[in-house]
Amino acid sequence: MNLKCAGGPLAFFSTQEAHNEYDIDAEEQRARIRDSIGTRRRAGDLRMYLHTPPEVFLVARGSGTSKAGWVAGWRGIANVRYWDWGWAQDGYNPYAGEWALQKKPKFNEELFNTARGAHRRKPIDVMVSYLSGRWVYPETMQRIKDLGIIMVNITFDDTLLFWGDVDATGFTGDAGIARVFDIYITAQNRRNVGKYVAIGANPLYMPPGGDNTAEIRALADPPYERPIPASFVGANYGVRGELVELLRKEGVTVVTRGNDWPEGRASLEEMGQIIQSSLVTLGFGFISRTPLVGLKGRDFYTPMIGTVYLTTYCRELSEFFEEGKEILFYRTPGELVAKTKWCLAHPDEARAIGLAGRRRALREYRWENRWKEVLELCR
Repeated sequence: MNLKCAGGPLAFFSTQEAHNEYDIDAEEQRARIRDSIGTRRRAGDLRMYLHTPPEVFLVARGSGTSKAGWVAGWRGIANVRYWDWGWAQDGYNPYAGEWALQKKPKFNEELFNTARGAHRRKPIDVMVSYLSGRWVYPETMQRIKDLGIIMVNITFDDTLLFWGDVDATGFTGDAGIARVFDIYITAQNRRNVGKYVAIGANPLYMPPGGDNTAEIRALADPPYERPIPASFVGANYGVRGELVELLRKEGVTVVTRGNDWPEGRASLEEMGQIIQSSLVTLGFGFISRTPLVGLKGRDFYTPMIGTVYLTTYCRELSEFFEEGKEILFYRTPGELVAKTKWCLAHPDEARAIGLAGRRRALREYRWENRWKEVLELCR
């Protein structure tokens, strides 16, 4: 099959990023963070101890797996105050033409006032956000930090968008704001750590977690019968549509939902039902429309549901699940077809792999577990 993406199908399975000379290991990442927070405490900028339970102020757009995943993961371990600005309905659209000069200043002032108001009512220990330079100014983050709050930001898109674009107010990626934060979580690829070290920030490589939501956790007993042979829930872009079409031409029924698929988007509840009803759930590890690969939220919440997860080989992901026993990888389009057909011909073995991945994900990769690690660094 002649895939339309530049370079043909094999081009999407052959690119590796170069090692960054500023890379540091997990132990050194944590040491830098502890030293930074310790320096602030000794200077009197922070409370000596976190509240019990910790007071956490969350800042994120409440849609999709953002709210359903990492936001919900805080509920059982902290007293949470959550600012969901809902940009679509409130006019906060960072891609609109008037954003940089008109709406961005208003957004930043509202964010600061909201954080300051919450802090006055009861002191905040840690603010955790999902923001970038497109949304906020480093000066706004510094003003919030100066209230005496530990600042944590998480990014899922810094392989390509570390610097981002340049608009009227500066860089739209992570680089422009990262140095302000006490902890800057990079979740997409370990090799992004060195970028933050190079600019003087405090990175923490922390892969995404599995959803901690009622929709996902309610699926406690994965059914034996899986009426959907294969499925994919997510946007249709890059090489995804062509790989799905390749499977269909090989006689594999693939259910698709999401932006730019004819069937349209699925709610979180529908997403869980589709995955649970599938013998094989497909993954596409490519970042945007490039051949680069990185970790995605689905890499952890899909196994949590108990389906066999067949996705693009990713070095980082292979360190969290055992290939052939808890997850399946494909390295070429032909291997994608072959392994999908193997699962359909060996449903019991496929179910066993899916259930093993579920056990591993529930035991080790919930968002709640990730956030407990972050709180330990903040103590």
